[in-house]
Amino acid sequence: MLDIFVPGGGYFEEDKILGQPCKLFKNLGGFKFKDVTREAGLDQPLFYSHGCAVADYDRDGWPDLLVTGFGRWRCSTTNQTATAAATSSKSRGGPV
Repeated sequence: MLDIFVPGGGYFEEDKILGQPCKLFKNLGGFKFKDVTREAGLDQPLFYSHGCAVADYDRDGWPDLLVTGFGRWRCSTTNQTATAAATSSKSRGGPV
């Protein structure tokens, strides 16, 4: 079963680029989904996000989420309960 992640996007306010919260929906089967955004620690608008990728980069058998945006990225690793176990964020000087 596949879960659904939606980048939050963002908006421009004068000379600032501001983000909106992302959404993560857990697949319960039978075309039913549960909003687990808060449980996964993705409910804060950290930056203007516009893309994502999923892979098991730490090789623990669970999918990890990379969120990209304007000049920033955030990687969330998951644990056995499929919620964010650890997150990191890094600013970059140019486009990601």
